[in-house]
Amino acid sequence: PQLTEACPLSNRLVAVFTPFENLTDPRLARTRVHDLFDLVVVALCGTIFDAEVHGVPVHYGNEPHLLLIMRDITKDKLAEQQLADREEQYRVMFNATSDGMALWTIDGKLVDVNQACCNLHGMTREQLLKAPLTEFVPPETMPKLMQLLATAREGHAYQDEAIATHKNGEVFHLDMRGVPA
Repeated sequence: PQLTEACPLSNRLVAVFTPFENLTDPRLARTRVHDLFDLVVVALCGTIFDAEVHGVPVHYGNEPHLLLIMRDITKDKLAEQQLADREEQYRVMFNATSDGMALWTIDGKLVDVNQACCNLHGMTREQLLKAPLTEFVPPETMPKLMQLLATAREGHAYQDEAIATHKNGEVFHLDMRGVPA
């Protein structure tokens, strides 16, 4: 489409006026005041980039136009993808290890466990996440767990031996380690 006028506001921000009939993306044609969405843009020079587009209908030369303010978010999208890739790598390692692993919030809420942890306690992930601590952490281990959480809150690692319980009541020994996230 032929643009009526383009005005670079910075190296990552551009304002564009275009007549409504030039709009090929249906999201642009339906733009109302202050619509915001992501779009892949082909610049006049041929460069392709990801843009965050803010569209506002305006009148320009007595004709309806759309004022588009586009911000290049290519670097943001790349950073998001890299973060998603690292999270997936973490998830694969977390689930693949044969050691039981549990993820706790700083205030002591269990938020995730791997399959090895489930096997140790004889419970499903859902059961462990919903169960009260006393169902799988015996009273004599509770002070050590609280110390682990307090030490992690202070930004330090913690290691100790402890006991835990299986769903069938069987007690087992474990090496309890905690690191701040």
